[in-house]
Amino acid sequence: MHKIKIMTNKFPPNTDPNIFAFTAAIIGAIVSDEFNAQELNSIGNWFELLGQYFLTYAAQKQLITSRQSNNNNNQSHDLDYILKAIKKIEAELDEINRK
Repeated sequence: MHKIKIMTNKFPPNTDPNIFAFTAAIIGAIVSDEFNAQELNSIGNWFELLGQYFLTYAAQKQLITSRQSNNNNNQSHDLDYILKAIKKIEAELDEINRK
């Protein structure tokens, strides 16, 4: 699937959370007079589905990133364990060679 980059990293802007939410409420109040109940229901459901898509996509991306990070940590731990075991074996071989 091809990625289409629509927005830059500048959206949404770094706006105070209260102002950010309040602007949405104001825009909703202004625009709602332009549509009838069925149209508002349809548009509202569309925006809700869009939001759910964003949340699902982000959650799956976070899950994958978390698993990859944990896997890297586990691999690092496994590698440390192997390196310690090799050092022990080397020490034991040195001890045997001294005898």
